[in-house]
Amino acid sequence: MGIAVLLGAGLLPCAAAPCQTVSLDRGGEQLVIAVGDAARLPDAFPEDVHVPAAARLLRVEQAADGRLLVQFALARDPAAIADEYEAAMTVAGWTRARVAPFPDARVQAWERGERAVVVAVRAAADGGARLQLDLRPRMARRAP
Repeated sequence: MGIAVLLGAGLLPCAAAPCQTVSLDRGGEQLVIAVGDAARLPDAFPEDVHVPAAARLLRVEQAADGRLLVQFALARDPAAIADEYEAAMTVAGWTRARVAPFPDARVQAWERGERAVVVAVRAAADGGARLQLDLRPRMARRAP
């Protein structure tokens, strides 16, 4: 596995500068992680996936297979954010899917066409909430 930190146009080791963007090669699979000021939603981020107003982007992970994991901070109650997601995703045409519960989060799964999104909202130590969106191609269903 190779690790490189991308700052500006060059590659530097993590110890030489604050890590903001990391590119990993895991057995031929490319994963790019951007945090803090380096984190940006990709231009192709789906318009039908809800992003709450005043959400501050913390982290973006992009995999070559199309998976996208984004994390936000919000100064709001986690239950209110989960309720907002329920309404917004339904209006946008997403269908609720089954998902295993998370021990410390309100979690929802949504499907639309060949896409799936898992939404997890957790209370944060600062009194607000952390929101995580895991977007991926929809997995084939197993036969019963």
